Amino acid sequence: MDTTETKTRLLTSAGDLGVEYSQEITDDFIQDIQDRFTGANDRIDGNFLFVGSVPAAIADRWMREGYNVFEEPIRKSLARLKAENFGKFVATSKNI
Repeated sequence: MDTTETKTRLLTSAGDLGVEYSQEITDDFIQDIQDRFTGANDRIDGNFLFVGSVPAAIADRWMREGYNVFEEPIRKSLARLKAENFGKFVATSKNI
């Protein structure tokens, strides 16, 4: 099973229709983010800083809501993750 894609399922109940979107987020995925966490006072080696990861299911929902995670500033996406209680996907406490 591919855990990097959003799964879509049609829901039917007593004549009502709906769509369910889901994605399995493994403990290893969360642990990798935590292992790469950079604190506000940590030194950065190189030119790049891993700041977090937006799972496909969240990015897809945001796109349906009109928020393009691929065009918005990274700091705005990090703030949105935190505001929606998805802070575990943020990998730095540095100001971006």
